[in-house]
Amino acid sequence: MNFSCDIFNGDMFPRADLVLERQLRIINFLETCGASVVIKLFKGSLKNRPWNENMFGSFHAIKNLRHCAVNDELTLDEALLHYHPKLVILENLGTPLSDSVFHDVEIILFSDPFRFKPHVRTLVEKRVHLADTFEDFMKLILCFLKGDLPTLRNSEFYETHICPPGNVFDRVLEQLR
Repeated sequence: MNFSCDIFNGDMFPRADLVLERQLRIINFLETCGASVVIKLFKGSLKNRPWNENMFGSFHAIKNLRHCAVNDELTLDEALLHYHPKLVILENLGTPLSDSVFHDVEIILFSDPFRFKPHVRTLVEKRVHLADTFEDFMKLILCFLKGDLPTLRNSEFYETHICPPGNVFDRVLEQLR
């Protein structure tokens, strides 16, 4: 699924060094927060160890975790069904958002540098806790850990942008016309 054509205004993905720095800060926080944490990696992503040590910047932090579990054996959907988490933390926008929104789980998304179109942001904010800054992102995680994060389960975003009702074939034909 390519969100950028339909939802966003042509924003670019953040620089890799900024993503790595953000990931390391999140991993370090989760390692020390005292909550039960499973870090879900792409399925099979730890199998090619030489590649990971050179190309996957967070690999060294992940392999040394003592208080967080790491899973690369399940897809995200399988992991959500297996672990029944109360919170999904998304540090970057992508397909995991569309995989998570229909599960009974809180979602915190760090949306920077992406900017939602206003009407889409309104829908997303009814289901997802959005953070435009890293500080706000971490505050939302802390609110969840304290039990102060409101429950968001609105399905409008899912029903209008992820899986609209009706026949998929007919919708595709309509788009092509």
